[in-house]
Amino acid sequence: RFSSLAWSRFDRDRATHPLGLIAGGMSDGTMYVWDPQAMIDGGDSLKVHCEEHHNGPITGLQFNPHEGWTHSVASGGADKEVLVMSLENIESPATYTVADNAKHHGSITKVAWNTGTHYILASSDTHGSTCVWDMKQRKLWCEIRDPTGGIISDIAWNPTGGTNIVTASGDDRNPDIKLWDLRASHSLPVATMKGHGEGILSISWCPN
Repeated sequence: RFSSLAWSRFDRDRATHPLGLIAGGMSDGTMYVWDPQAMIDGGDSLKVHCEEHHNGPITGLQFNPHEGWTHSVASGGADKEVLVMSLENIESPATYTVADNAKHHGSITKVAWNTGTHYILASSDTHGSTCVWDMKQRKLWCEIRDPTGGIISDIAWNPTGGTNIVTASGDDRNPDIKLWDLRASHSLPVATMKGHGEGILSISWCPN
């Protein structure tokens, strides 16, 4: 059963995969990669890759949106792990952790590539934590802790500025959205937006 889905334009090989690639995270921890052009053409080679990626449901999935890096797909799971798989060599993909001996305290809810820098990745969890990873050095850059400790259901980077991120709370007791400026503080939000009556499930930041 699907638990997450992502589509990449995959600029590494547009001749072979003109419509990019689709990745699906499954509830058993398996990740499938398909060629949508093959689906349209009715061919037999729909599935490009398949591997056991996590020990449990894959709950967050996103391809890197930056030109030249669309072959990298990040995933987070109920196993508290955040992984990045490189499809640069699509015949033999490489998978690696975001940092050695580092993982979340709760199940991952979302992963999000930074909009300004291709090697910065954020991931949120069910224990009120959002981690920002430096994938160039493969280490934790900072951790944002929601003081309520409730589930962070979704995260979104500012589309025009990679130093601002919003976090959404899935906690019915504190259903708010917090705006963070990572240049200023990792413990105090710039603003807290209230108004929902129940926990928030999803957020999106307008690109315009």
